[in-house]
Amino acid sequence: RFSLKDTLMNDAAYTCFVGIDIAADTFSMAWRTADATCKKAMTCKQTPSGFRALVRNLPKSHVVEHTLILMEATSTYWIPLATHLYDLGYAVCVVNPLRAHGFARTMLQRSKTDTIDARMLAQMAEKFRFDLWSPPPQIYEELRQRLDQRAHLVHIRTQEKNRLHALKRRQPAISAVLKRMKDFITYLDKQIAEIDKEIKQVLHTDEAWATSATCLMSIPGIGKTLTAMLLVTTLNFTTC
Repeated sequence: RFSLKDTLMNDAAYTCFVGIDIAADTFSMAWRTADATCKKAMTCKQTPSGFRALVRNLPKSHVVEHTLILMEATSTYWIPLATHLYDLGYAVCVVNPLRAHGFARTMLQRSKTDTIDARMLAQMAEKFRFDLWSPPPQIYEELRQRLDQRAHLVHIRTQEKNRLHALKRRQPAISAVLKRMKDFITYLDKQIAEIDKEIKQVLHTDEAWATSATCLMSIPGIGKTLTAMLLVTTLNFTTC
């Protein structure tokens, strides 16, 4: 979702390379140093104590500024750990899983476990460079979560409208059932309208995003919802 353009390894002063394989409730970590020393992978829970355990197990001889951490963008499970490491000052890169899988194939890696993937990611971090990740601004989450909820409600409303259309063809169509379905659709309409109002307000809470939003909505056919989707997807056009 963020800029991850890779280049060949340059002369950056990283001496420790950490690979992290992310799962829903756990993560596996392995690290290697520039002298090819490897650390056996470890698995921790996706909790604050698990995050601290990761940091404690990194080699003490390599300072934060010389440590590069690479992880896959697995759903949204990676975000808390990436944010935690970023706040501690670590250089964090987040890579599309397809790139990691492609790298594994070039290394003829056939076996696949969390710990094996973590070691592979550490090796990938050593050989390539990716743009460093940083948390998006607050407006990103403010819009993203509302857009996700809106899409979910619109999907439910469409299903309910289809059910209502089919129910009206039944003989007899029970009036009480019809009323509840119509009331539910009306409720969904109100919820979606409320989200639309919030999206419009949020778009003007950040000056840079508001400027982009104004430009986009000046184009015929582009409204506030599509505008918000474009800005969230491109992180206000910083990733394309």
